[in-house]
Amino acid sequence: MIKRNLFNRDYIVILISLLISFLIFSKTELMDYSHPHFKNIWDHHKYLRMAKNNPFDFHIAPFCWWVFVPTLAKILPFGIENNFKVISFLSIAFTGFFMFKIGQKIFSDTVYAFSMMFGYFSLVLATKYVLYDFWLPDAFSFLLIVSGIYAILIRNDLLFILITILGALTKEIVLFILPLYYSLTTNKIFDFKLIKRTILVSLPAVFTFVMIRILIPSLNENVAYVSSLPIEVTIVHLESSNYSYIDAFNQVIRYRIQNFSPGLIHQITLMPFLIYLLFPVFDLKSLLNWGIRFLPFVFLVYLQILFAINTDRLVVAAFPAILILAILGLQNLINYLKLPKSFIIVLTIVYVLMNIFSGIYYSHWLYLRQLLVFMFILGIYKIFIRLHSGNKL
Repeated sequence: MIKRNLFNRDYIVILISLLISFLIFSKTELMDYSHPHFKNIWDHHKYLRMAKNNPFDFHIAPFCWWVFVPTLAKILPFGIENNFKVISFLSIAFTGFFMFKIGQKIFSDTVYAFSMMFGYFSLVLATKYVLYDFWLPDAFSFLLIVSGIYAILIRNDLLFILITILGALTKEIVLFILPLYYSLTTNKIFDFKLIKRTILVSLPAVFTFVMIRILIPSLNENVAYVSSLPIEVTIVHLESSNYSYIDAFNQVIRYRIQNFSPGLIHQITLMPFLIYLLFPVFDLKSLLNWGIRFLPFVFLVYLQILFAINTDRLVVAAFPAILILAILGLQNLINYLKLPKSFIIVLTIVYVLMNIFSGIYYSHWLYLRQLLVFMFILGIYKIFIRLHSGNKL
């Protein structure tokens, strides 16, 4: 009976997640063929070419190594453009579902599990943006990240191995969860038995990562090959087709130095995570505990800004860690203020609505509006509690 109820509840959560995803989808301006941004020399042209042709016969790195989503878009039966849309839509919906499941494992409370899911659906860059540019593998990589974290929490090694293998074929950012197998499981600084097990479960994904780069060599510096392709599929970044990790690092570091401004700090903190970045301070003990556990993953996510020009779109991948810390902080605040748990549900649902009705290039002041909403809802709850207890205002 318990298993049956859990099974039915999972179906309900999936339906809720699908509904919210549909609402976000319906209010998002998709970058399809007719969109004015489609002609820009951005990454979507590479994935589209891979899906239209043989995904394994494209050699412009690093896109040529991210084969899984273009391959899936090629073989699904709805037409290539719609296939990419379906992949992104379902990825977002099931990312929401797995955020709920992660919340169940960490909080053992349905209310806080739903707040994890609603927290995800209120992040513009993790939902609306990857629907706008639905050609990217980002939405699917987010799904792999959260399902991989869930696999760690439920101690399902086979599921974790399969997810990380898919991650190596999708985008290497998924492999950043490999250290979490150790840090989320151990209670000791050095657990040599667990270190050995972490290495063993990581080997299949690392092997896949290496083999895909051997079997699909990069031809970015092959003049004959590059000249045979349209320019929109050869430009990697900074108007160049050249690519290697060392070259990318050198070029991006030079770019960061030449174009540095305080706005960069804003772009990699408040912009991707909005007000959720502030909530962890309400529970410093949990921030220290879970912050250390997630530190390897968050560090690797942020390391990307040294190899790519994008900032907020890259670091938003750390949202599972940030939201866990944020909900822990809100949980502690609720207990301290003696508020009902419904406060966090109401708050996160309002934030979801704010995301639905925001544009993909939302105002940088969205987090300030979130702060005002937080204070307003907090005030309403405090008034209600005083009235309910019979105290005068």
